[in-house]
Amino acid sequence: MPQHAILNLVGVSKSYRDVEVLQPTDLAIEDGEFITVLGPSGSGKTTILRMIGGFTAPTSGQILFQGRDIVDVPTFQRPFNTVFQDYALFPHMRVVDNVGYGLRVRGVAKAEIARKVAEVLQIVDLGDKADRFPNALSGGQRQRVALARAIICEPKIVLLDEPLAALDAELRRSMQDFLKDLQRRIKTTFIFITHDQQEAISMADRIVVMNHGKIEQIGSPREIYRRPGSEFVARFFGENNLIPGIVEQNAAGEACIDSALGRVIVPRDASLAVGSKVVMAVRPEHIKLVPAGSTVSQSVAAEVRSVTFLGATSQIALTIAPQGNFAIRVSLPTNDFPSLSVGDQVVAAWAPDDLTILH
Repeated sequence: MPQHAILNLVGVSKSYRDVEVLQPTDLAIEDGEFITVLGPSGSGKTTILRMIGGFTAPTSGQILFQGRDIVDVPTFQRPFNTVFQDYALFPHMRVVDNVGYGLRVRGVAKAEIARKVAEVLQIVDLGDKADRFPNALSGGQRQRVALARAIICEPKIVLLDEPLAALDAELRRSMQDFLKDLQRRIKTTFIFITHDQQEAISMADRIVVMNHGKIEQIGSPREIYRRPGSEFVARFFGENNLIPGIVEQNAAGEACIDSALGRVIVPRDASLAVGSKVVMAVRPEHIKLVPAGSTVSQSVAAEVRSVTFLGATSQIALTIAPQGNFAIRVSLPTNDFPSLSVGDQVVAAWAPDDLTILH
């Protein structure tokens, strides 16, 4: 848990009549961090953002900002600003007027508004677009206007509700870099909502993975990628091969797993009961192809079922022998196996520490 939490959700839940959309949830968010709430549609991620922002009241629980419960504090009195997917810009106002709108509502002097607007437009690289109207801007530029309007009042937290979803792939990547750089420069807490795993990986300090109204796992992108905590996270957060097995004991008295990959060595950090059913997760890029007859402790004979060219990498589907109905996916640099073809006999190998055991 963060040591300097600016925001704490304590037992927060949300129901609509008999439908529970968010189970009682605890979440601590650190001052100055970029935290991403990730999940599929209906997972509860947007519900969390709307309750933090004050747009929806929780059914139960507390939302503590700097130790004070703000559940009954109106949206306009919370020191947060929200950036929506549709930008919500005023079409009849120039960029300079859109950005300065919040300060005008607060009664800030015109000279101070002009100074702050100019400063913030420079931060979001729109200093030369101040007199344009929103319809004269690109999607990325409109998004930056919305960001400028959100940060100009110096909120303690910026809430971002899938703000990049409407952008094309290239512009989206560019905006991901821009957002992360902006957050580092202004040192403000960002809570970012998305359903895109790659977006979460590239931007977040920590990721909160949601599923069916509850938190499945919280951790850094590297932690969640390397060690998914459940089958859902393993399936949803990047590609994974999921292999069922039963824990056994070998002749040396060591735990191993009997599976379609044969007898698999249990990673050192796993503690498993003999006879228990488990699922093993291994990323496609952690499986290597080695020459037949290689002395590798963890390997299995396989046949190439398909080869999909993806540019720098290729994805290989392998059928495991003798379990001809079980397949795994392997991701390899294309240049390493330029002549690999369907029907080739290969040996797939992996390191024990690259396996994650899911109970």
